[in-house]
Order: sequence, then C-alpha cells, then structure tokens
Amino acid sequence: MSSLQALCSGLPLRPLPENRGRWAGVPHAPVRTPGLSPAEEQLALRNALRYFPPDTQELLAPEFAQELRLYGHIYMYRFCPDIEMKAYPVEQYACRTRAAAAIMHMIMNNLDPAVAQFPQELVTYGGNGQVFGNWAQFWLTMSYLSQMTEEQTLVMYSGHPLGLFPSSPGAPRLVITNGMVIPNYSSRMEYEKLFAMGVTMLRTEAYRGGAAESDLVWLPLRADPRRWEQLTKEKMQITVEVGRGYLCKDQEKVVLHLGYGQMTAGSYCYIGPQGIVHGTVLTVLNAGRRYLGVQDLAGKVFVTSGLGGMSGAQAKAAVIVGCVGVIAEVDGAALTKRQKQGWLMEVTDSLDRCIERLREARKRKEALSLGYHGNVVALWERLVRELDTTGELLVDLGSDQTSCHNPFNGGYYPVQLGFAEAQSLMASDPAAFKALVQESLRRQVSAINRLAQENFFFWDYGNAFLLEAQRAGADVGKTGANRMEFRYPSYVQHIMGDIFSQGFGPFRWVCTSGDPQDLVVTDELATSVLEEAIAGGVNPAVEQQYVDNIRWIREASRHRLGPGARSPGFSAV
Repeated sequence: MSSLQALCSGLPLRPLPENRGRWAGVPHAPVRTPGLSPAEEQLALRNALRYFPPDTQELLAPEFAQELRLYGHIYMYRFCPDIEMKAYPVEQYACRTRAAAAIMHMIMNNLDPAVAQFPQELVTYGGNGQVFGNWAQFWLTMSYLSQMTEEQTLVMYSGHPLGLFPSSPGAPRLVITNGMVIPNYSSRMEYEKLFAMGVTMLRTEAYRGGAAESDLVWLPLRADPRRWEQLTKEKMQITVEVGRGYLCKDQEKVVLHLGYGQMTAGSYCYIGPQGIVHGTVLTVLNAGRRYLGVQDLAGKVFVTSGLGGMSGAQAKAAVIVGCVGVIAEVDGAALTKRQKQGWLMEVTDSLDRCIERLREARKRKEALSLGYHGNVVALWERLVRELDTTGELLVDLGSDQTSCHNPFNGGYYPVQLGFAEAQSLMASDPAAFKALVQESLRRQVSAINRLAQENFFFWDYGNAFLLEAQRAGADVGKTGANRMEFRYPSYVQHIMGDIFSQGFGPFRWVCTSGDPQDLVVTDELATSVLEEAIAGGVNPAVEQQYVDNIRWIREASRHRLGPGARSPGFSAV
C-alpha cells in the first residue's frame, strides 16, 4: 500500500510496481477507437516512454503497446497507485507550501472512486473529462508539487507537467492549459487521435461555456487584492461562470481558481457532484417558475437521463426541489453508486413499474427520485404511448444529460442495444454504432416533440444533445430561424440567463482540513451574508435568488450529499 509520502517521491521505478491491469469492481472507460496509423501508434508509444529511463523501456514498451491495442489509449495501469484515493486533510501532504497541498488535495478528490466516473482511466466525469492522460503524469505532478516553494510556479499542459519555473510569492502557484488545438485539427476524430498519441487532453465542458481553452491560476488572494479584482472582471466578461475559491484552514493562504474553459477535471477543481446539485436545483426551480408558472413543484414530474459525475446531480436535485424526478440510466454501476450514496430513493428496470410509481408519487405529491435502469428513449416513447392511449400527460418538465459531446464513444447509448452489446459494437464496428446512435436520437426527439404539443417543456442542458440530434437528422429546427437555432431552449439561454445577468453564478469553496465542522462554519457565514443582503433591501428578482441560495445551503446540509460532495468539506453557493 502506497502512502502520501510515497506519492511525493516521483515515479516508482526501483523496483517497478506490479502490473495488476484493470481492477475488477470499478467502472472502466469504453474502449476508444482513435484509428491511428502505424506511424501514429509508434509516436504514441514514444510519447508514453519519454517519462521512463531507458533501462525500463524494454519491459514497458510491449505492455504500453498492448494497452493501446486493447483500449485505444495508454493509461499505464501498472502505475495506478495502491492507495485509498481521496481528499486527505491538507496537513497530511508532504509539501513545502500550503497552496501545493491544497492542489494535491483536489487532484486526489478528482480521482476518488466515489467521485470519479472511471477512476483507473483518470476520468472524473463526462466520459472523457481527464485529470491526467496517464498515471506517469499523476506521479510526476505530485512530486513537483511536493518540492514547490513560494517562489516557484508549476506549469501544466494537457496533463503533462512542464516543470517548476522561478516566480514570486505573489505569482500563481499553478498555471494550466488544456486542449490547445488549432481549428483545423479540432474535429472529434482528430481529438481522439491526438489524445491517443499523448499530445493533448480531451476537454468535456468547453461546449457549456463556449470557450476554446481552459486556463486558470492558483493565486494567494492576500498577495494582491487588486489583481483578484482585475481577474474577476476579466472572468465575468468571458463567461457566465464566477470564479471558484479554495479556502485553507489557515486563512493567510487562500487559493483561487479561475477556469476560463470550465474544465473542472483537468484543472483539479471539481468538488464532486455537490456543486452540480446546486446548479441543477436552481435550474429546475426556475424552470418551474418560467414554464409552469409555479413556485411549488410538488406533484410535478421531471424526466431526464444520466446518473454520472455531472448528471447524477439530477436525482438529488429533484428531491430537494420537491418534485418527482425520473432519471433513466443504462449503466447499472452508475445506478448502484447513486442509490448507495442515497441520491436515488428507488430503482426499477421495469417500464410498467416506473410508470406506476410515477403516477403514485405524482398523485400524492411525493418528493421522489426514481432511477429507471434502461434507455431514456424507451421511457420517452412509453410516456407518448400513455398520452396517446389514455390522454394523460405524465410529465411536466424534461431535459437530457447524456454526454452527447461524446456520443459515439460511450456518451450516448442507442435504444436498440443493451449496455454490454452496445459497448462491444462501439469497439468492433464504430460506423454501425454511430448509425444506431443517430437513429436513436431521431426517435428520442420524435417522442419529445409529441409530448411538447401538450403542456410539457423541454430544455437542452448544454450537453450538445440538440446539436447531435440535428446532425442525426432529427426535427429540432426552429421555424423561421437560422440553422443553429433550435425549437427547444438551452438552460443558460432561457432559464438561467436572467439570473446570470444579475451577477449570480456558482461560487465554490473547499475546507481543505476535511473537518465537517469547518464546512458548517462556512455555510453559516455564507447564509449570514445573504440574509444581511436581503435585510439591506434588494429588488424582488435578486431577493428570490438570495432566498433560493439560502434554501440550498440548508437543504444541502439536511440531505447529506455523501462521499465526494460535502463530507470532505466541499460547498457551493
């Protein structure tokens, strides 16, 4: 078993660790199909071996080549640390600066199996939201962080540590950029190739904010408050997201992250589903106000899909807002994970039972999170059948959080196939798999369109669902509009846009002590600030958002969001 001290010592080479391969009992990323030429395969292998001294390469080269053949990427499973991966209290890290310890804390949180979607493939969420491209990068980065002083800055490029550079105490301790690919090579096919060759790292969230890059700084706030003000202003001009703060127990060292591309996996700032629950709560509450004209969502039904690292927030958010949430998910492991965490109250693989339970909860106005183990297209089509045969509309609000930015490599599963069968076809015949995905998208949109003829409202959750549906030939166009306008709105455009324009947006903080009592204190401070703002007098629209955020803080504490969310000391407002 490795220790935190060992993680700071660089790559374990003398001796090499045992190659235990892929672990059983944890979810694994689908096999990638980058379509490399023989020359590109050789380059991928050389890029992987650059981290290792020559005397180890004879053993590692065939092993890495086999990984590339079997999985479409060289993850270096041999070097996956034998340690309980989680966010340890910041004092336990062997570092020369608290800022470095806070960064290590966040890296290990991103890779915690209770948080990460595919922990052994270093994927936090979204199917390809990489923390690093391989495990050698993890070891080297941890080693650099342990050595770093207040007069050095670590520079990262798509998971690859470029090294420690001389700087100053007022400079960022860490500078990161990810996914820097010029437009001529920014297609999905080229990205898959470049990631497999180890020269870039895939982004999962650029589509959400529209940014082409993911740049950030870790800054000691007290070093130069004017610089913080300047960065904040720059940030708000670029994207709707507000900066996230990381609070060490020693208040003299506050570390700030500003993510211009919102890639919270590759910038080590994902706080777990906690922050996503917060955003989803506000989205569903405001969707109810805008589309249904109600403040109370009791008895209203919200249907969606996905229970992964981001989408899993939907289950808990539904219960917090008091509606009936029905969330379809094809991956049984994801359902089991969310149910064990207490996010899903019930699970069924029967559409009949799903509809029966939905009706009961709707009638009784229960707050319910119901996981349907099956394809969301089958659920949408069943809801249409119920409408057409009984005249009863069983759903009020709907969205989709499949990873449609990555639809042909595990982000979206076609309704025509079971989960295992789909994974097999994805690897063996990508063209046939793509055709089935696009047919499934057309069927999904057809069902949604039928329901939308009644008093049902659907929105796109920024996951490229409508874009991929359009590419598949689905009827998502808006009459009289240009090609890139859709008949259904995005959540930013219609639901959250007015709120963001008032200056509201997610603010995150981390109590790196890992002490739950520290989190209680920061929650109380945040609540008191919002209450004072209300008492000082604000317009009704702003007051509503303050009230929503106070409700969120109180409900989040009451609902005990589980590992990877609040328990290590992570919060969001």
